[in-house]
Amino acid sequence: MSLTVKHLNADSTFLITLRPDNGDLICRASKQSPAFTILVDPWLSGRTVIGHRWFASAEHSVESCINHLSQLDQEPDLVIISQAKPDHCHEPTLRQIPSNSARTTIVAEPKAANAVRKFKHFQDHTKIVSIPEYNSTRPQSVLRFRIEPLTDKGVAGEVTVALLPARDMAGVHNAIGITYQAPTAGLSSGSPGSPGSASASTARPETQHPPSLAQEGVVSILYSPHGIPYNASLDEYASKHLHIDTKTPNARTLTLLIHSFTSVQSPWYLGGNIIAGASGGGVALAKKLRAECWIGAHDGEKINGGVIMKFLKSERGMVGDIVRMVRDGGVACDVRELEVGGEVVLRA
Repeated sequence: MSLTVKHLNADSTFLITLRPDNGDLICRASKQSPAFTILVDPWLSGRTVIGHRWFASAEHSVESCINHLSQLDQEPDLVIISQAKPDHCHEPTLRQIPSNSARTTIVAEPKAANAVRKFKHFQDHTKIVSIPEYNSTRPQSVLRFRIEPLTDKGVAGEVTVALLPARDMAGVHNAIGITYQAPTAGLSSGSPGSPGSASASTARPETQHPPSLAQEGVVSILYSPHGIPYNASLDEYASKHLHIDTKTPNARTLTLLIHSFTSVQSPWYLGGNIIAGASGGGVALAKKLRAECWIGAHDGEKINGGVIMKFLKSERGMVGDIVRMVRDGGVACDVRELEVGGEVVLRA
């Protein structure tokens, strides 16, 4: 199976495309795409304002690689919104999704989900889903989305989404955990077979007993644009949901970490740390979870305004330095800084 990550803007908007092995060949006759796509924190253009414009505002200094979400190859199956701040939960961009979309489900941090409902754009409010806080003793705290088998003899796949908050003063530090188990065709290797009655996925949360993530071939992603410390909740998620044993060398690894390189600090009375960056937690996460690949997020230059800019201090993490710090911990991580429109393909 493959994982493709495309950077749509110079901030933290990504398109994640997940594909099963031989899926395009198997589904060619039915003309259905076997890909499952996830759009993360969409903000394509326009100004974002936090509180009031005099306090904090931002605009892109580099144009996004698309002007409108209709330019995507297909409507995303999921739109993940990590927080309610407008550079992550951007109303004008989200309104570009058809209001009656049968395909797309909005999956959002609770405050962001409430904000999206208040837009009164989407006709079906059951397709705006709040992500519960992850709790290893509550299976329902992990959202599960079924992916139909590639053929009528195949086995369904699954995408899971979980929220891992940090409870920081600024309210911006959290992580979204994503896993992908590809659907199968139930056919011998190399045989395209027949798509039978298989149908495209319509993403809805499910509650039935999930397939075990302990099996091989599961893609795992941790998205944390502002960063998150390696806390007890994240440790439980890694060990009990991802089955990553952080104490055992050469054990299961995290497929992809999406995390800031640059750290941004404000005075304590304005929230303290705003973006953790590589030195403020990213390197520690990559080492602990043995990330195979790390893509930078929330690092691009923007046109910033407002009085808060007088109080912010930033420290840019350089890819070469980050690679050395991670490798000093014995982890061979592929560290990437994607340009706007740049993409990387990973295989599991």
